[in-house]
Amino acid sequence: MGSENLIAGIPPTLSGLWSRLPIQPSPEDAGQVLRALSTHLASVLGCAEPQALMAYGASPGDSWIAESLPPSLCTPDVLGAAWERMMNARDRRTQGSHFTPRAVADRVVGLATSELELREFDRPLRVWDPAAGGGAFLLAAARAAERSTGTARGDIVRSLYASDIDSVALAVCDASLELWARGSGRIETSCCDALLDLDPSWPNQFDLVVGNPPFLGQLSQHTSRAASRRARLRSEYDEVAAGYVDEAGLFLHLALMRVSSSGVVALILPESLLAARDAGPLREACERRATLTSLW
Repeated sequence: MGSENLIAGIPPTLSGLWSRLPIQPSPEDAGQVLRALSTHLASVLGCAEPQALMAYGASPGDSWIAESLPPSLCTPDVLGAAWERMMNARDRRTQGSHFTPRAVADRVVGLATSELELREFDRPLRVWDPAAGGGAFLLAAARAAERSTGTARGDIVRSLYASDIDSVALAVCDASLELWARGSGRIETSCCDALLDLDPSWPNQFDLVVGNPPFLGQLSQHTSRAASRRARLRSEYDEVAAGYVDEAGLFLHLALMRVSSSGVVALILPESLLAARDAGPLREACERRATLTSLW
């Protein structure tokens, strides 16, 4: 596949839908639109409306969704793309939130699962995305597991875990996988800052940790850590969290602490982590815990 396809964003064939989505809506208004979209997707896919978004009221006058989204484009991936499309620029910048195109997620997951030899698993793969957003990587992992093992979709989905600080994004992720499984299963979710507030009961022996954690460079006033957060991270991660290391690097460290000894971590990360001075302790910690097998 050519690089121009791997890095492409929203397909132009969805322009009708994107042009009518509200921009910078309140979380409640966004939730209503997303619920209406998920209801339409469910009707086309032939399954029940996802429970994950039912907390939001019905969106009035939502017939335009069906008019703008032909059946051939009704895939679970559309839900996460629509949520990212509606986010305001400030939130995207300060949270480091960016939708990952399906082709990129599939490629990264493919590199990871080639190391795991999925056909040898006698149980569903346990996968975690610590900053899951709309669920692009968990959808990719679910598709890979189904192709390689033939496991039932409900069983695959029930072995997937997602955490995120954004409750709407997490509901979108949950709903997307529920749609993919045609209502036969739901993922485990935790709305939290995975770096600092992950539930102690959350599993810590994942087969695969995958995702696109927030890029929060510390040289910009929009993404630099507050003093209180710097102190908490330093207390939790010691020298790995010192200086100006990008917060995405701390997600890498967290992933390595939570993956099993035979598991794989596959994350999209900023290039600065390869050479920046303040990322040195992180690189040393990675070398102690893991072996680098692929760099794309």
